[in-house]
Amino acid sequence: MSSATTHGRLLGLTARLALGLALWAPLGCAHLKDSGQDEDLDHAVDLYWKATHWQDAVAGSAFVAPEQRSEWLHTRDKQEKNLNVTSYEIQGEKIDKGAFSASAIVKVTWFLLPSLVEQTELVQQRWVYLGSHWLVASEKGGPLPFP
Repeated sequence: MSSATTHGRLLGLTARLALGLALWAPLGCAHLKDSGQDEDLDHAVDLYWKATHWQDAVAGSAFVAPEQRSEWLHTRDKQEKNLNVTSYEIQGEKIDKGAFSASAIVKVTWFLLPSLVEQTELVQQRWVYLGSHWLVASEKGGPLPFP
């Protein structure tokens, strides 16, 4: 076999390898992006509930969709000083197929003064992906549901 033939075969192999990488690379990047969104959602849900636990309405409002933020803050202003979230546990999260909305279920234990009786309830949250951030759009169950 001549060196010209060997060189031609190597170029053909290199071209096929480059084409294969070009076709598969976007799929790998898409997978990494979804993985990042999962982590971002998990982090946002956790920080939201930490802010609620520590009665920090300003920090919590950073995780609320702009359309609901004023109503959310108004409700928190009236009740938050009496609300004590004693624990929370994220039960599950699911990003919807289009990757721009998600749901989260959180087991929350809380009491609302003057009562000292703890209640435990599953809270269902709807999250939306706006810009590059996950924001809560609604919350059903728990001490302060909205909207």
